[in-house]
Amino acid sequence: MPEVIDRPVQLVRVAVENNLPENSAAPIIEAFRPHFADAQALIAEAGTVTVTDPTQVSAMKRSRELRLSLKDVRVAAEKSRKTLKEESLRMGKAIDGMNNVLLAAIVPVEQRLQEQEDFAVRIEQKRMADLAEARRAMLAPYTQDTSAYNLVLMSESVFADTLNGLKLAHEKRIEEARKAEEARVEAEKLRAAEDARVRAENERLKREAEAREKAARIEREAAEAARKTAEAKAAAERKAIEDKARKERESAGAKLRTEREAREKLEREARIKADAEAKIKADAEKARKKAERAPDAEKLRVFANALLAIPLPEVRSEEAARIVESIRLTRISMAASINDSADSLGQ
Repeated sequence: MPEVIDRPVQLVRVAVENNLPENSAAPIIEAFRPHFADAQALIAEAGTVTVTDPTQVSAMKRSRELRLSLKDVRVAAEKSRKTLKEESLRMGKAIDGMNNVLLAAIVPVEQRLQEQEDFAVRIEQKRMADLAEARRAMLAPYTQDTSAYNLVLMSESVFADTLNGLKLAHEKRIEEARKAEEARVEAEKLRAAEDARVRAENERLKREAEAREKAARIEREAAEAARKTAEAKAAAERKAIEDKARKERESAGAKLRTEREAREKLEREARIKADAEAKIKADAEKARKKAERAPDAEKLRVFANALLAIPLPEVRSEEAARIVESIRLTRISMAASINDSADSLGQ
């Protein structure tokens, strides 16, 4: 069963909890007392109505009537609440308005008196502000941040020392920057001189390499001519010996001793010629091998140049581009190694 409200007691408790004076709480309590009385009777009767079966039509009807009656009480109480609150709001506005009239008369006079009272303070504040601004202007050429300095409370001697210290530090930075620039310019000159020396050295090495190549080519040509001359001479001598031996063999009427002596003579001459021919061949072979190495070195240089001339593929992806770049560097290193080997082979 719903609780039956003893409302007057609770109304008094609410007034006390909100610190309302008795003369202010009384009209509010009286305004809500009838609503509580009506609600108490309806709530008491509502506790006797219980529906447990769909056939209890009269009980369900009475439940509706009681609910609507309680709603009417609630709406009436809400109207009372709004009426009392509107009166309180009007009273609050009136109180505020009366206070504002008093403030309008007092505040301007109070502010003027405050200004008269603070006259010396304002003069001192302006003096300190002017002093700080003047000192900031004096420090500005030497530092961008003056917030670390108490420019107002700083004595003249301390400010002079601070200004002098910042000026000296500023001049030191300028001097250091000037020296650094001079050092950079000098280093640039030395670098340019070194670059010129390296270029001159490269030109000298290039001329020497060209001279060596020319000398090697002349030496190869001379060796080839000597080889051909030696071979022609040896062939002519062999032919002469063979012709002479053939004629001597065909001379059937010569005496045996004369034939033997002639044969021995021919054999001695043949040995002499053979030794000479062997020496010529050995010299020619030595010159030929030396000449052969020179063309091989030239072939190696041509191959190195041809390797560098092979066009690299054009690719789009970054991974493929890294592979192509690795191939390019490897090819340059390989060509340099081939040229070094060719130089050592031609020596």
